[in-house]
Amino acid sequence: LSPSPTFDPFLKGVYHGVRASSVIWSQVYFYGVRTLVWIELGVIIALHLAVSLIPDYLDHYRHGWSESETMEFLGEVFGLGIEMVTAFLLYKR
Repeated sequence: LSPSPTFDPFLKGVYHGVRASSVIWSQVYFYGVRTLVWIELGVIIALHLAVSLIPDYLDHYRHGWSESETMEFLGEVFGLGIEMVTAFLLYKR
């Protein structure tokens, strides 16, 4: 449950990063750190940038940002940060 309707788009954006990171952590838990997990995490981060963040930024940069679009974009950036922290923690492992 979100604290207010304003946070719904933000939480929707965060959900994408948390979902990808939870899949990676569950694979590490069951199979350990392998090269395939590294490749998969790199592909997830690249897809997150190429499919979601960069096109959204370019589209809204030209046409203006509404409040809900801004909150969703910030949530996706936060989700990307979660994915990068996951990569860092796996690297230190």
